[in-house]
Amino acid sequence: MDTLRLGFIGTGGIAHLHAGQMLALPQVEIAAVADPNEQAASRFVSAFGLESAGVFGDHRNMLREVGLDAVIVCSPHTQHFAQAMDALNAGCHVLIEKPMTCCSAEAEQLIQAAANRARLLQVSYQRHFQPEFLYIRKAIADGAIGKLTSVNATLYQDWKLSQAGTWRQNAALSGGGMLMDSGSHIIDVLLWTTGLTPLEV
Repeated sequence: MDTLRLGFIGTGGIAHLHAGQMLALPQVEIAAVADPNEQAASRFVSAFGLESAGVFGDHRNMLREVGLDAVIVCSPHTQHFAQAMDALNAGCHVLIEKPMTCCSAEAEQLIQAAANRARLLQVSYQRHFQPEFLYIRKAIADGAIGKLTSVNATLYQDWKLSQAGTWRQNAALSGGGMLMDSGSHIIDVLLWTTGLTPLEV
């Protein structure tokens, strides 16, 4: 199998998790990283021994100058749409962190762009691959628990305190608060396990 040349857009906390998983695959090479924060990019490069990788302050330069097969987008939420679209336009497959975008119109544009270019586009909703959620989804689909009449989903997290002072509480970068952040996971798993589509919010 040919080596997959991978680029990262954003090198913060979640990027470290993705990088560890990608480097465990022998056919993957992290060829370049892009982050306007030089210190974050430097920490990322050092943490994973990526001294031979290209390092860029602007993802567009990375996409122009490095031949990449795929990109993982790990940036603040309001930047996802433009960065993912740039990556698709550069011919890359894209794994994008949640939330995919900050509005449904942008999400639809990305889906169409990926289809037009025959590229894979996936949102990093890991619960789709976790046994407990696969079990719940199958039990509902098979009718094992009877007719679904209501669902109550709860998420407990010290988000307000743990994320104080970070970009996650800056609406210009996050696109919203808790619901746009960790809340995206619970909405996803609620809709995915039940197979339901919202009619009204």
